[in-house]
Amino acid sequence: MSQNTPRVRQTTPEYWEGRENEHRRKIAATANAALYGQTNNQFTVILEPNATETTILYEKSRPDISVNLTPGSLSAAMSVGVWVEPATGSAKIHHDSSTATDRKFFAVFVG
Repeated sequence: MSQNTPRVRQTTPEYWEGRENEHRRKIAATANAALYGQTNNQFTVILEPNATETTILYEKSRPDISVNLTPGSLSAAMSVGVWVEPATGSAKIHHDSSTATDRKFFAVFVG
């Protein structure tokens, strides 16, 4: 499985010991990054060939989270019976077995 780990943005601390203006600047930078989709919860995943499961490792995952998949290639769009089983620290994608090595999906963890 190929998994592209998102570029992690630093979160803004709730409490700031330094200058107040610097804290406001960091809050604005974090909010602007979120508006541009930089939310540290997006992955590119290529399904394991000749397998029926592919695991995404994500430390913030938990059983009650939603994992949204979007096909990123024609062979991914033609995959049959694709569903996701979220767990603590990971999510398992269940899928049909195929020899294709280019079944690319985009995954977003929400919740």
